[in-house]
Amino acid sequence: MASTTEAEQAGPARPGLPVQRGRKGRRARRGSLARRSRQRGAPSRRRRQAKVGTGASGLALHRGGCLLVTLAILLFLALGALGTVGAASSGFESMLPYLGAPPPRFPEAAATGAAAGGVGGCGDPAAMAARMASEDGTGEAGRNAVALVTEAVSAYCSAAAAYGLDWAFLAGVGYRECKHGTYRAPGCDPGPPITINEPGARGPMQFLGGTWRCGADNRKLDVSGPPVPEGETGCYGTDGDGDGIADPWSWPDAAHSAARYLVDLGAQEDAPLAAFRYFQGPATTRTFSAEHPYVKGVMDMAQRYHEVTADLVPAGVVLAGAATGQCPVAPQGDSAPQPMEQLTPATQRMADAVAGCLGRQWGITCYDARVRRGGKFEHPRGRACDFMLSTGPPADAVQRARGEAVAEWIAANHEALGILYVIWWDRSWKPANGIIPWEEWGDYTACEGACERNPSSDPSNGHYNHIHVSVRLQPGDPAFANCIAGIACRENE
Repeated sequence: MASTTEAEQAGPARPGLPVQRGRKGRRARRGSLARRSRQRGAPSRRRRQAKVGTGASGLALHRGGCLLVTLAILLFLALGALGTVGAASSGFESMLPYLGAPPPRFPEAAATGAAAGGVGGCGDPAAMAARMASEDGTGEAGRNAVALVTEAVSAYCSAAAAYGLDWAFLAGVGYRECKHGTYRAPGCDPGPPITINEPGARGPMQFLGGTWRCGADNRKLDVSGPPVPEGETGCYGTDGDGDGIADPWSWPDAAHSAARYLVDLGAQEDAPLAAFRYFQGPATTRTFSAEHPYVKGVMDMAQRYHEVTADLVPAGVVLAGAATGQCPVAPQGDSAPQPMEQLTPATQRMADAVAGCLGRQWGITCYDARVRRGGKFEHPRGRACDFMLSTGPPADAVQRARGEAVAEWIAANHEALGILYVIWWDRSWKPANGIIPWEEWGDYTACEGACERNPSSDPSNGHYNHIHVSVRLQPGDPAFANCIAGIACRENE
């Protein structure tokens, strides 16, 4: 199963101590510290005092003992700072405070779970990552740390939306596992060369070989390959970026796999319990506690991530139109969010929302490097998508009705989706038109001559086979969102 790096990366268990492994492969020393001391015949306080004595040799022994105690304390604090608590047995971990993250800036905030309203939808990943890295200390891991955390946040948001989880909860797990990819230790460090930790965990979300790919040895170095089919349990290697390969070192793949695994562990019903099982393994016989250091670390950090990004994360897409507030059609094909090439954050959110309504059966095209019509289109600026309703010919009567319903739904949700304009079946709509039926939309003026009112002549130019959606320029968008080399920057209409 997925496995953290917390105890293993501090070094192997001392020889001679019995160890036990959960399904997640964690080493855990049996018995409490006090019980082990009694078993080894620890001397009483009076006997220790007698052994130390008061002479020169006794003073040397005393100083040596103090030095050992000091070194032990420093080692303990170092392990805590690396997030190593929570991997020991229940007897040991109950004696340790949670040291995996700095104390919260909002101590009055309840830590009962991730805040509501964080399912999938996120703001600008770079802006979110900068605040999160400042909050949890990962920004101090090096000059590229925030860039690494940005990649992680994008993956968390996409995976959370795909599997119905709170993005901040998933981020809390990612922090405890490999500190969003900034923790450079065996199994967390992507190399080269590729590494695993002692039990065999690897990648930013710490999967064992056998948890990633069914039947694989936990310590097999490379377990990338075709994704595990949805519905299959016990192994969770998932293709999160659509390249056909499930790779535990790929952030989208690792985050989607972790989300899928957490759902299997019951995260949608009880996130703290799922985090406990993620850490201990689903077959653990240990008693769950919300105060378990790993669980508390995940949930506290999720709460803090919500707090520091509250003004960056939208409340979510408001589904208008139907009385139930849902999309007016059933999706056809895959409807899960998928990261797409060179899109602005707002365009990615729009694409995921519309794909969740319409589905991807006929395909979605967004970024297009070609500059046409004097550079007026938003495709090369990463601010437009085409949602197909056929393989190329004009949509048939059934798909045309679906197209009209979805086009009206997009227009009704234009504020939440950041819409600039929509085009479908030779008609166009802008927010200034107000919420009106598709039949009252204006003529698409770019479709003139043969294509006008003649779907068979030019299905693409007349938008008879796809819905075109353009998104407004947003504050903080990258330069390519407005300016293209050799073409004047375009005003955001």
